Amino acid sequence: MNTDKNEQKVCPICGKTYTEVPPLSRKDNTILICPDCGTREAL
Repeated sequence: MNTDKNEQKVCPICGKTYTEVPPLSRKDNTILICPDCGTREAL
């Protein structure tokens, strides 16, 4: 697993760039998404 803390990733759902630890999507349990989309899916 890549441990680079400053690596920028792009959320496949909203397209937002983020650097935080990504949650796993609840919709399919395979894709990593941004923390904001993870919160929206959880609610």
